[in-house]
Amino acid sequence: MFGIVQRMSRSGELLKDGEYRRGIEGLIPSGLSAPLKSIRYATEGATTLRGDPIVEDMSARSIFGQFFGFAPAGYTKQLEVNARDKRVDRTINEKRTRLLRERYVAYRVGDFEGVLEADQEINEFNQRNPEVKITGDTKARSLRQHRITSQIMRQLGGITISPRRLEKIIQKRLEETGERDYFL
Repeated sequence: MFGIVQRMSRSGELLKDGEYRRGIEGLIPSGLSAPLKSIRYATEGATTLRGDPIVEDMSARSIFGQFFGFAPAGYTKQLEVNARDKRVDRTINEKRTRLLRERYVAYRVGDFEGVLEADQEINEFNQRNPEVKITGDTKARSLRQHRITSQIMRQLGGITISPRRLEKIIQKRLEETGERDYFL
């Protein structure tokens, strides 16, 4: 049941984004969507929504199998590899972000022991993940950006707004309070 709801939700998002062909494929029963997928694979190949190939060459045999609901083995394998690699990448980046955030919070409240602990964890992280190493420059940029974010959150009552919309939001709030001509 959860899978059906999830598939329908994904399909609704695809339709909303203008991906009608794939959205319909997800809404109809798989017995009907499999032939549609095989036609898409034959004409477009197995591609991402951006049009990038997931697998380069799809054989006529694989396309024929997809017509009857058998996903091509190479395609399925590539999706599994992609999911694994993306999960690892996301986990490493989330850990990196968390370490920098913990260091900033400790620094902000004057917990210098906490800063040292965070730095120790960062050193261990750097040893395991040298390709995304947290350098002194990274720490300085992080502190600077956290300060800016804190200032913005203070001005906006505890929320953040994307930098592209910040000026418009502040201007709107000033207009609502009758201070239309005053900006930061």
